[in-house]
Amino acid sequence: HDRAIADYTQVIRLDQNSAGSYSLRGYAYEAKGDHDRAIADYTQVIRLQPDSTIAYNNRGNAYEAGAYYTRAIADYEKALQINSDDQWARDAIARLKQGL
Repeated sequence: HDRAIADYTQVIRLDQNSAGSYSLRGYAYEAKGDHDRAIADYTQVIRLQPDSTIAYNNRGNAYEAGAYYTRAIADYEKALQINSDDQWARDAIARLKQGL
């Protein structure tokens, strides 16, 4: 994961608008358990692609993994606002609200 993070960081240095690189680096951070850095990268993806349900779901996952449940629910709800058929977000909200 460290090598992937280094590679994506280099791509981001060359192109700060590379939403895909932020997203993939976020995945790598998540795989390492570094939820805060993953959240920061997914936030950049949202800044670059504000209508990306995938970005909101990814950040929601990272918030959930970091035990930021209220923030996770807010991101899943935003994904549903963008796409009311987003089953991933719908299931995540139900799961979280049931557990809270």
